[in-house]
Parts: sequence; C-alpha cells; structure tokens
Amino acid sequence: VDGKELQVKGRGYHDHNWSNVDLHCVMDRWNWGRIHCREYTLLYVAARTSRPWGHQEVRLFALAEGNKFLIQQPSSLSIHESDFVNHERSGQRYPGRVQLEAEQEGILARVVLKAKEKTPPLEEEDLLDVLPSPMRKLARLVLNPWYFRLKATMTVEVEKPGQVQKRTAPLDSAVYELMLFSLPRPSHSSATRSSSGPCP
Repeated sequence: VDGKELQVKGRGYHDHNWSNVDLHCVMDRWNWGRIHCREYTLLYVAARTSRPWGHQEVRLFALAEGNKFLIQQPSSLSIHESDFVNHERSGQRYPGRVQLEAEQEGILARVVLKAKEKTPPLEEEDLLDVLPSPMRKLARLVLNPWYFRLKATMTVEVEKPGQVQKRTAPLDSAVYELMLFSLPRPSHSSATRSSSGPCP
C-alpha cells in the first residue's frame, strides 16, 4: 500500500471477473455471495445468461468446514430470492433475503442471508456512469446495468448423518452482490424486459 509492504493475518477472499466480451452481451444478472461463520465458509452463485444465450440458469455452491469441502458439487441445489427492495434511483429491484439449500452425499446445508431493513446497500453503482452523457442516454434505451453489494446477517444449518449444527452470525459476517443488466421490471407485470443491447 503506497509502496509499503504490510504484514497481515486473518481470513481473506479475492476473485477477479474476466471476459473477452461485454458482460451484458452474455449475462442478464447474477447473485453472488460469500459467508464466513465460525468453522464454515460458503460461496455461491446464481446467474442467468442473456436472451441470445437462452436465459440459462447457472448455479454454483461450495461449503467448507475448516479446510475441508463438505459440499462442492451438490446433487440438488435451490436458491430462492424474496423480500424485494425497490431501488428508487435505478428503478431496479434487489432481494433483501436469499435462501439456499444444497445437498451432497448425505450432507444437507440450509442457509439464509438477510440484508438489514431500511439500510442502503454497501455499494450501489450505475454501470453506465463511465459513458459520456450523450452515449449514456442512448444506451439507457436498451440497458440499465446496476451493481449492488449488501451486508447481511446469516444463519447456516448443516445436517450430517446423526448430527445437526446450526450457526448464526451478525451483520458483516456475510456479503452478497447483485449485478443486474436488464431493464427494470414493470410494476404491473411479473415479466422481465431484457435486451442484449448493442451486442454482435
């Protein structure tokens, strides 16, 4: 940092999203989260491809206890979003609650993430802000890409043969993020309007 090397100790997480195409050309949205709760670490992804790619659902779930994976390739996985919050500035909606359930080889995990009510997201970013004003107005006709990062409380319940463990953790123990590329959903309809925009 500023040319200085710092010694630190603790848990950390780093990832990098890389693509050789504009993300809005292949993705419609994603919900990604990471959790640290005592002995458990969890990563999950619930993504949906854009219309030209058939709105395919892509879901991943990995749960570790210490340095050992309990679930990495679940035989069953459900990810349910609810308690949607209307974001006035963007017209987008993001879930205030995410519930996950995954099972692999006799191990069942249930996880609930809940953002603090009436609290703004940790980050909220209009992804068109990088464009000059005339281009931004034109792009807004077919795109409305926004990024949200939220802090959450969480509960995790892990059921093993003959054993059930339940853990709860306060705000800041979990973070989840939403990347939304589609246009806002009309309030009178459950249909989602989306567009691939200026993609090849």
